[in-house]
Amino acid sequence: MPGEVRERILKVIARHTPTTGVPPETVEERVVYDADALDRLGIIGMLRGLMGRRGSTGHIIEDRIQKRLGDYDRLHFAVSRRMGEALHADTIEVVGRFREALEDEVRQLHRIPWPVSDGVEVPIPSLGEAAESEGAGDLTVAMAKVESEAEIGTPQGHGALTLPPRAGEAKPGSPRLSAREAALIESVAKFVRVNHSDQTAHDYAHVLTVVKNSLRIARSTREATDPLVLLCGALFHDIGWVASENGAEHGLRGASVANEFLASTWLPEGTRASIRRVVVRHSFSSGQPPETAEERIVWDADGLAGVGLIGVARGIIGGVGSMGDVIEACLRYAGKRAEYLHFEESRRIAASLRADSRSLIRRFVAALQQRKKQVETLRLPI
Repeated sequence: MPGEVRERILKVIARHTPTTGVPPETVEERVVYDADALDRLGIIGMLRGLMGRRGSTGHIIEDRIQKRLGDYDRLHFAVSRRMGEALHADTIEVVGRFREALEDEVRQLHRIPWPVSDGVEVPIPSLGEAAESEGAGDLTVAMAKVESEAEIGTPQGHGALTLPPRAGEAKPGSPRLSAREAALIESVAKFVRVNHSDQTAHDYAHVLTVVKNSLRIARSTREATDPLVLLCGALFHDIGWVASENGAEHGLRGASVANEFLASTWLPEGTRASIRRVVVRHSFSSGQPPETAEERIVWDADGLAGVGLIGVARGIIGGVGSMGDVIEACLRYAGKRAEYLHFEESRRIAASLRADSRSLIRRFVAALQQRKKQVETLRLPI
């Protein structure tokens, strides 16, 4: 191959993406740039953009949204814009759904009704603080806006974490925390927030989602639950990912981290042992099925976090392999966890979450199948 042709090919490769900062110039460079940009649009583009990223789920989704929305406007040819028009419309729709789900998650996680004694606050670090510490850009602004609109009425920088007085007698499954227990929960939450700040599928928002689900399930059952064991177990459940390279051992590692932290507190060994078991048995990977009410509640709560729209996004971000493999794994995980839920309230939550994400998953699958078919029938002009 002549050196001049080789040089032109290398420039096509170098300039096919905006990340290089070098804009395409020749016809060939602009054609390949547009062709690659078209594959970043639509359902496939969003799927590709989420896979294998680092950072919190909210930050990754917002970052991908900003990049995908600009791809269509940077196309060079009229034919490219015609080819990408429907894909761009799909991008805008998917972006809207993810943003709505993110905003809904933020609102919910600022209104967690913690089971505390009247007048006692548990100032858990808020999502806004977590986003700011990660430099999440536009997402930080969005979260701050949600916080200001929520009128949460608690100390600056903290979420709405006090439970209003409840009429009538409390259920047996939802006793309240004492002031000393509330202070311990606060210290645990702060420790967990700091150590989850750089995780992806297991970020701080995921932790709070599991806590929120755990409280909802606990309030629905008449089984006696220890709120301190439940909340510490839910907060610590994924802390083992910080030191684990794979999911098979993160429960055991997490129990070790939790025990080391709690050993320096006033908590008795029996309670610490109960919390360790919650952490170890919160997922399939431990090989140890949950037994106590607190173990089964956190098991269900963690499984539910992977069922809805944001749960699907977390699964894609943390997925390994081809796009088809990742989507298939998300479907298997959601189906397996939903099949083994322990509480009726868990099943009600799962039904609602699956309805929210089912249509998008179907579109992911359909788009992947269409893409495969088109590539298999590709004919070069020879």
